[in-house]
Amino acid sequence: MILGFLDYITENFGHDHDFSNLTPYHSYKTDDGHKIDVHVVNRLGGKSAIFYNKNLGAITKVSHWGLNAQEPSKSELQSIGHEDEDSDNQEKRRLTERFSPEGEPLGINASGKIVEHSTAKHLIDMMHKQNGTYNKPEHLKEIKPHTDAIAKEGAGANKKEVATRIEHGRLAANAIHETIRQNHGEDAKITRVGHTANAGDIGRFTKGKHNDTQTNPSDVAVEVSHSQHAVEPDEKHYDGFSLKSSKNSSTITAKNPSIHMDGMIDHARRKLNTDTVSRNELAKVHERLGVGHLTSTQRSKVLDDVRKKEKTGPYAIDKKDPETKSSSLELATNELARPAKTAVAKELHDHLDHLTKNEGGHQLIGKMLKNHLTAQTGMPWSKVHVKGDTLEKSHAAVTAGSESPLNKIFDNKKSQYAVTRNGDRVSIHHKEKNGSLTPIAHYSPKTKSNPFKENVHGWNVLPAKTH
Repeated sequence: MILGFLDYITENFGHDHDFSNLTPYHSYKTDDGHKIDVHVVNRLGGKSAIFYNKNLGAITKVSHWGLNAQEPSKSELQSIGHEDEDSDNQEKRRLTERFSPEGEPLGINASGKIVEHSTAKHLIDMMHKQNGTYNKPEHLKEIKPHTDAIAKEGAGANKKEVATRIEHGRLAANAIHETIRQNHGEDAKITRVGHTANAGDIGRFTKGKHNDTQTNPSDVAVEVSHSQHAVEPDEKHYDGFSLKSSKNSSTITAKNPSIHMDGMIDHARRKLNTDTVSRNELAKVHERLGVGHLTSTQRSKVLDDVRKKEKTGPYAIDKKDPETKSSSLELATNELARPAKTAVAKELHDHLDHLTKNEGGHQLIGKMLKNHLTAQTGMPWSKVHVKGDTLEKSHAAVTAGSESPLNKIFDNKKSQYAVTRNGDRVSIHHKEKNGSLTPIAHYSPKTKSNPFKENVHGWNVLPAKTH
């Protein structure tokens, strides 16, 4: 029964599935209360775990690991692919990400490029294997730009690190292939593979069918034929994939909208006033610090001088010492600025609460959530996250991007929402038919850099954990 499980999972995230006849490999609740059943299936090249969200009635994640890999623990399966609201903590992880002390460490940019090219290379391998042209001249010619790029980016770097990133690309390709099966059916074939990390690449790859801008974060894309969704026999479909590779972090950057939300939740009876609240509250902080008369540029110069004097931040002698991360001025400003964040969060909460009680308000909230969490693009795209510090401990996960199951909620004009606030965090929930609340997203105000320099906050959007 379990080996044939994916034979009938042939639709994309968010479509109808029936898992009632299967005993889950693992069941758990996310931190936001979503109930998840995990089913593990055998696949060519390894194993895949399918995460079914019982609250949303949809698959929200697919994870994959290789045949010779160490099976990830249940907690590791749960953690991979989550978003992280704290960019400072994310940067700490990036700075401390090192696989081996031997040789030159592989830089962050080089690591990412190797994974991109390795993913494209392994997808091309799959395409030629299915066509019976593997290792033929046309296959070798097609992968050469990617193998050359991998060699260039990995030149002089630690070989174990390079090998691990190449393996991350192979696992990403397998996870992508699994997702193609689910999206387009078992008979679907990869007919072309594109590296779409730069502006204009998507339009060129799709031959003008999808002229997405950089709002589509796809690093690689595939052209698929024989999709079960095809109306005409020769119809082609295109799917993109945004890649993230790390040693042991499970973070994927969330969207950061402007403090005023670009007016998208302004209502005829009430305008969102977070921009004014933010500027006024930060101005009070600057006045208390005696720099209210200075411009942002001038305050930046003051802060830089303090950092130099105290040897903190970019001037720290030992940058790994947490005591040198922030200057005394930054620490003092952070403390004074806490009430400002709370005031901004309170204004957002009050405005959203107003929307839930007025005509058309729920639709405005749904439109905002869709824009921030599942922004639509011409070419559908998914997120792929691979983590692991060795070949044996690496595994990949695919989570929904533009085709999120949350779209079922956002697109339903009858959907209703509720809002709560905890300090400077505002949470938006979907109201279920039985009156219960399903968390959808959390909003927190955050300045681009230290509030000493900034005149206004932005928003950090953290999607609720749905897998």
